[in-house]
Amino acid sequence: MWNKIGSSEAAQVDYKKAIDLKADYLDAKIGLGALLNKVEEHEEALAYFEQVLTIDAKNMAALNNRGNVLEELGRLDDAVESYDLALKISPTNADILVNKGNVLKDLRRIDKAIELYNKAMDMTPQSAKAHYNRGLSCLMTGDLEKGWDDYKWRWQNTALSMQRPVMDKPVWDGFDLNGKTVLLYPK
Repeated sequence: MWNKIGSSEAAQVDYKKAIDLKADYLDAKIGLGALLNKVEEHEEALAYFEQVLTIDAKNMAALNNRGNVLEELGRLDDAVESYDLALKISPTNADILVNKGNVLKDLRRIDKAIELYNKAMDMTPQSAKAHYNRGLSCLMTGDLEKGWDDYKWRWQNTALSMQRPVMDKPVWDGFDLNGKTVLLYPK
């Protein structure tokens, strides 16, 4: 919510005020932790998620977000463990499945990552994050056809800051380029 209504600094102040008023306000701690992770204050973010989990060890949002922070800190095995705990609580949560898949992809356990992306797409067929990440994984394994097809979903993935340039030219889809010009642009 903070990124829709104002600066992250102001949101941090507001979250901290809320926590000062009610020390066991778990949603505020989760929100603050997510915000701190986004602004790359990973250790502080982790501390808030740990506080929540001390009070409520089965808090799915805190477990998922802790996994996100641990991934950012490069503690990939710990991140997998946190996602596994979250999935015990919510086994069909597509976001957690994708998050765990991303860590497995980083660990080069590509086949298992693809399984999780497929499962996430079973739950949420239009998940741009699942398609995009499956695409990257397929490209890593050499499955170029499926990989490039899923990679197109990057334009719908709001978690990425990529936007397809508005152009009146078609996107190249493999058609013959003989006598044609290709326009490349940076991402």
